[in-house]
Formats: sequence, C-alpha cells, structure tokens
Amino acid sequence: MNYARALLSFLLGGAIAFGGGCNLNQPYPAKDTFVLRGGEIGRAPVTLSETVRVEPVRIAPPFDGRSLVYRTGEVAFNRDYYNVFIAPPDELATAELIRMLSDSGVFKRVSGVASASSADVTLECMVTDLYADERDAQKPVAVCIAKFRRLKNEGGGTAVLSDQTFDATVPITSNSGAGIAEALGRAFGSTVQKFVGATATK
Repeated sequence: MNYARALLSFLLGGAIAFGGGCNLNQPYPAKDTFVLRGGEIGRAPVTLSETVRVEPVRIAPPFDGRSLVYRTGEVAFNRDYYNVFIAPPDELATAELIRMLSDSGVFKRVSGVASASSADVTLECMVTDLYADERDAQKPVAVCIAKFRRLKNEGGGTAVLSDQTFDATVPITSNSGAGIAEALGRAFGSTVQKFVGATATK
C-alpha cells in the first residue's frame, strides 16, 4: 500500500473511531468488491485426447483472504480492508481456471470436482503469490506465481505428467481497487495461458 493510501486509511479509521464516540449508529464505509477475471484466452493449436478434472485452486497465505494484498517491502505485506474480492479468491480462481481451460480447447473435456463425470487426468493448481507490488510507487505491478500439476489416474495410483511453475507480472494502470483487482486477474490469467501453451506443445 502506498503512503497516500496508508495515510488515508489511518485518517479514515481515526475519524470513524472518533465519530463512533458521538454517534454509535454511524455506519462504517462500504467495502468495494471485485471479481478475479483472467481475461480471454485464444484457442490452443491442438486438442489433447485426455479429459481433465480441475481440483479446487489453493492459494497460499497471506493471499488467501478476500482482501486485496499489497507488498510494501521485502517481507512486508498489507491487506486492504476496504477493497476486497466478492468471494474467496480460491473459489474465483477455480472458476476462472475451468472457464479458461474450456475456452482454450486444449483438453477434450474440462470439469470440476462437482461433476459426476470421470476424467483421465487430474489438474492441481497452487497459487503461491497474488499481490500488488507497490515498492516502486511509480511503477506498481500485479504479481502471480502459480504451480500446475497434471496427474494421470492409472492402476489405482497416479503418475505425474507435468509439474510446472509459471509467473506473471502485469502493470497496474490504475492505482485504485478496481484497477488493482483487474491487474491481479490478468496476472493469474497469464499463468493459465502459459500453462496451456506449454501443455499444447507436448
């Protein structure tokens, strides 16, 4: 979180606390909510014969909460109380991953865990980083690092078909909640696109 936003949050918090002593019925400022949208993805050059079931995406702390997260130092991360995802980010990321893989056509069929259909392959995704890097206030960027594992179900066990990690850095063009959420979504979508590209060439 940059200095201006931090100062605004501090002053706003102080005003709320002070005002609360005079009027206990005064409402808190409303939170702004955003989705995680990975963007459009082009069709893959090939379609694999395998069907895939997408496991729920896992997101590592401290990025697993609904609040947008800002990196302000080497090991300093701040959560934004007033700008949040409309739902837990792991749920949003799972829905986007399924949508983007379906749109790409890289697999014969894509389903989630709620589907009753069996699948040849299980796909796991672990997001280790998902934040707005504001250490350079003049050039803030959205960062996502995601690990994708394809596991083939065979003979009562599983075999690892691929285990890859992709990262993406996307410029934040508007340093607002909406602008940051949009850039975070594009950063996640970029890792999915890289996974599709790598998978389609195998």
